[in-house]
Amino acid sequence: MSSEELQLLWHEGHQSGAHLMVVLHGFAEHPTAALQLGAMLDPERNYQICAPHGPIEVAANKYAFYRSESRMTPNPDDFASAQLSIASAIENAQTEANVDEVVIVGFSQGAGLASLATFSKTKRYHVHSLIVFGCRTYPEELADCDLDAARDLHVYAGHGSNDRLSPSIEVEEFFNRIANRGVDVTWETHPYGHCLYPRHIEAASLWLQKLTQS
Repeated sequence: MSSEELQLLWHEGHQSGAHLMVVLHGFAEHPTAALQLGAMLDPERNYQICAPHGPIEVAANKYAFYRSESRMTPNPDDFASAQLSIASAIENAQTEANVDEVVIVGFSQGAGLASLATFSKTKRYHVHSLIVFGCRTYPEELADCDLDAARDLHVYAGHGSNDRLSPSIEVEEFFNRIANRGVDVTWETHPYGHCLYPRHIEAASLWLQKLTQS
């Protein structure tokens, strides 16, 4: 499956940090929303922040990384291409930023793809931390993952206990499996649905600052 070269958008106010953050936007969002999320996570400007531009326009100025065959079932060809394209975009971002490791962030569709990019069997980049909100999970046959490949990884996952798009039980089970393999996982829930919860963004920001300083 060939991949499509994704445009990288860079946050103009976060271009001189010593570290790199790649943020994947959700379904029907513009990548500038991902840049804004990254900036909220990095008030100290420790990171160069970029966002790959999803190739599929689903509404005016709203994009996705893959199409779905039904409400929650990815098109297999689109999905495979998205994984390859995102991996390539992360490699390109590391080259442009001239850093050795990356923090990957995502919301919703972008969170699911961020998780896959982090645990990919074939990745050629080193992930320091993963931050996800409203994460999607996918069937094993669609995901090229090795959950034992990143035991030195740090994960922050924020999720809504009433999320009907990404049921909390399924997502928590996924991150419990990762934690059982020795990954440092912080799992927090809020009482709402599929959304970016401000208090979780604040908590993730403080969590990341502590890791950056350690």
